[in-house]
Amino acid sequence: AGGNHSFGSAKVFFGELYDRAMPAILAQLPARSDDAALPVGVWGYCIGGLAAWNALVSRPDLFNIAYLGSPAMDFNCGSPFDAIRGMNWTAGARPRIYIDAGMEEGELMDNQTLLLFQKLQDKGLVAGQDVFYERAEFGTHQASSFLRRTEKALLALFGANSAGRSKRSSVSQPFMSVPVLGLVLALACFACAVFFLGRLSMSRSTHSSAFACAPLLSDMS
Repeated sequence: AGGNHSFGSAKVFFGELYDRAMPAILAQLPARSDDAALPVGVWGYCIGGLAAWNALVSRPDLFNIAYLGSPAMDFNCGSPFDAIRGMNWTAGARPRIYIDAGMEEGELMDNQTLLLFQKLQDKGLVAGQDVFYERAEFGTHQASSFLRRTEKALLALFGANSAGRSKRSSVSQPFMSVPVLGLVLALACFACAVFFLGRLSMSRSTHSSAFACAPLLSDMS
C-alpha cells in the first residue's frame, strides 16, 4: 500500500490494504454463489499480532477472522484491551479469533493472552467456536516457533472440521483452500507488520517497562 501513512492512521491503512489486495485475490477464485460475509483474516505475531487485532476491531466491516500469535497487548500499558468494549457484530459476521502463546515466553505473555481470551468470552464469543486459545509446548518468541504454530491455527479457523463450522454452514468444505487463505493472511500480516514496525515508536511500548503494567496484566478477575 502506498498511501501517506503516519501514526494513528492504521484504520485508513487497513482499508487501503483491503481495497488494493482483495480484488486481485478474488479474481483468481471461483465466483461465489452466496451473499454471506466474506471470510477475510488478518495474521501476525508480537507487534504484528497487535496489528492484526487493530485491523479486526477498527475495520470489522472488512476483517472478521484473526490469528493473534503472542500479541503485544501490553502496548501502551494495555490500551489495546479498550477496543473490546466497542466490539459489535450485529451488522456483520461474528468474528473468529485464534490466540496463542509459547509456554517459554513468560508470565507477562501468559497473563495478557489469557486476559484477552477471558474478556472476549465475557463479551459473548464462545470458546472453541468463536475464540480459541492455545499455549504451545516449548514455544518461544522466536520466528521459527511461530511457524510451527500456524498450521494448527489455520485448521482451527478455516479447516473443514473446525469447531462450530457445521452449525454455521451446510457446506462440507471451506470456501477457500488453506493455501489460498494462507496467501491472503500472509499478505495482510506482512503489510500490517511493516506498517506497525515502521510507524509505531517502540519506546511507547511497555515491553521496556513491564513493571508499570504488571497490575493491569496480572488482574485476571
